Amino acid sequence: MQRSLRCHSTFAYLAFLSLSNGLLSLVHFSKWMFNYYFNVSFESFLLTCRLNRFLSDFLTHFSLFTLVCVNIDRARTVTKNHPNRKYSKSKFQLILMKEILVASILCAFHFHWIIKYGSE
Repeated sequence: MQRSLRCHSTFAYLAFLSLSNGLLSLVHFSKWMFNYYFNVSFESFLLTCRLNRFLSDFLTHFSLFTLVCVNIDRARTVTKNHPNRKYSKSKFQLILMKEILVASILCAFHFHWIIKYGSE
């Protein structure tokens, strides 16, 4: 990535968005590959069924909440008096902490998929 892009707060949010969308694509692709080539369905096994459901919901909601953060950040940047000021590394750490907080809340919210989903 270009160094100039790393100086904007939206870049950090978009990096997290790309990561979560890439992982979500990998989850769906691996499910399809195992089903198509090996005739193994993730729903056949309790652990993989629960893990697949958890990852699908968690990553989908993480992407959505990251998009909300991007929209809030863009609106705040447009309405600020100093939109061209670059942010420091401490601001990146703040964004990182916000994303970790969102991920932790979503993990706790979707943890029931791992514990109670599917038949035993």
